[in-house]
Amino acid sequence: MEDIQLQEIASVVQGVNSARVETAENAPNAELVKILTLKEFNEAMGLPYRLAQDKKTSIWIDEERMDKLRLTEENMIVVHLLSQRVASIPGIYKGLLVPSNFVVIDFYEPVNAKFIEWYFNEHAEVRRQFKLATQGTSVSSLSINMLREMNVSLPPIQLQNEIGKIIQAIQQKKKLIDERMELEDQYIHELLSEKMEEYK
Repeated sequence: MEDIQLQEIASVVQGVNSARVETAENAPNAELVKILTLKEFNEAMGLPYRLAQDKKTSIWIDEERMDKLRLTEENMIVVHLLSQRVASIPGIYKGLLVPSNFVVIDFYEPVNAKFIEWYFNEHAEVRRQFKLATQGTSVSSLSINMLREMNVSLPPIQLQNEIGKIIQAIQQKKKLIDERMELEDQYIHELLSEKMEEYK
């Protein structure tokens, strides 16, 4: 597997500045569109999101502009520039407007979305390039040019699929463990609260 620049095998396109496409609610042909936020992004990676929800989760857009805007699709590869993390979008988050703090990577040839997510988030060489690109900057945000020019080395699709299945199984197991721990925490909290009530 030889290194190749990402821009040679994929398009790398930044999301839209929502302020530039937003219209008034009462404008003719205004359509309410939900926005991709960090909540959906984190949940797509199987991570809990306990921070306050983003202030704006939807905007009104002239329906004539909709064809020119990028909405999320199942298995779409999305990069969050500030956190330097990558997620493959699940089907439940289809149809969300991609804002400018995210970048969409469209590969020209078929890839396994779960493998790509793992490769960008965990592979040592990719993380090294991300670290070098943000060293000495006050805000550790990735640039579009850096993403386009970064070197990648992707294995054949068969191997990507094998690794992708393993990753999905691990994520599913982790999700079940997290859900069980949350239920146990709730049970303990309720039990302690009941004991406190006994002494009133």
